[in-house]
Amino acid sequence: MANPVTLSYSRAIAERLTGHPIWRKPPGWQWSKRCASSSREPRSSALPPGLAQTIDPYAGLNLPGRDLTVAAEAIMPGRSSQVRTRGKQMPMSFAGRFSGRSAVITGGASGIGLAVAQRIVDEGGRVSVWDRDPTQIEQAKTVVPGLHGVTVDVADAAGVDIAAARTIEALGGVDILVTSAAITGPNMTTWSYSAEDWQRVIDININGVFYCNKALVPHMLDRNYGRIVNIASIAGKEGNPNASAYSTSKAAVIGLTKSLGKELAKTKVTVNCVTPAAVRTAIFKQMRQEHIDFMLSKIPMARFGEVEEVAALICWIASEECSFTTAAVFDVSGGRATY
Repeated sequence: MANPVTLSYSRAIAERLTGHPIWRKPPGWQWSKRCASSSREPRSSALPPGLAQTIDPYAGLNLPGRDLTVAAEAIMPGRSSQVRTRGKQMPMSFAGRFSGRSAVITGGASGIGLAVAQRIVDEGGRVSVWDRDPTQIEQAKTVVPGLHGVTVDVADAAGVDIAAARTIEALGGVDILVTSAAITGPNMTTWSYSAEDWQRVIDININGVFYCNKALVPHMLDRNYGRIVNIASIAGKEGNPNASAYSTSKAAVIGLTKSLGKELAKTKVTVNCVTPAAVRTAIFKQMRQEHIDFMLSKIPMARFGEVEEVAALICWIASEECSFTTAAVFDVSGGRATY
């Protein structure tokens, strides 16, 4: 006989994939072999055609090939869209997850930020991308229908405040902030860095994150809801040689996230960050090839991450499901992280 605890997890997964409630035992119901062998049908009339043949309401889930994604697609075709990663398919959309929610994504016109924007819109949300390049914003709008965009340099505190006000007016509010805007800076030894190059990296990578968090936290507190996801880097944990400004700035993002998350811990606003290893995006154009090779050599999976893989994690952290985690650091580094 199936374990009732296992069944509860199985049902939760099936409901998550199909978007339909699964039959549950009434209060006081006693599980028994007799129940497990019962031929009764599920009670819910809302179940889609074919679900009664796929799920045994008493003995647990009997999904084709024990593959929940395959089962969900067989039951509700089109509910789980797919993307191909390293020759494999992985589910990348949960319909309605961000329904009624609005997000700001800095650096959202390309790379990881654009992948996050695409998923949030696909899953029912509205998105405003903040980027300093108006041409890239227009290009992003051709990729993601209905995208809102604001041209802003996140290193400009006054400009960030104006962008926040414009976005709140355009979208009617902001529930989610993803800070993806960043630059790498030159690849050279610390003692070779110019003060100007150092300051530019710090201004965008950490001061910009601070300005954006500061601008939108009061608004989220007024709405009694918020999800902030700051994108740091594995370099902020381990420190990459010949990338001292970048490593320092990303370590600071982790520190800011932990501090702000604890300050807001008794509210409905959560603050977390992710620490990706290298992901092949346009930011690689700012690096020397030998530095790119070094980063790859440090990843046990022996490959760079895909933007969709990082976006999948970010979108969960940015969703209502991630409700008991704040001031946390989420690893997505292909095994590189040592803590």
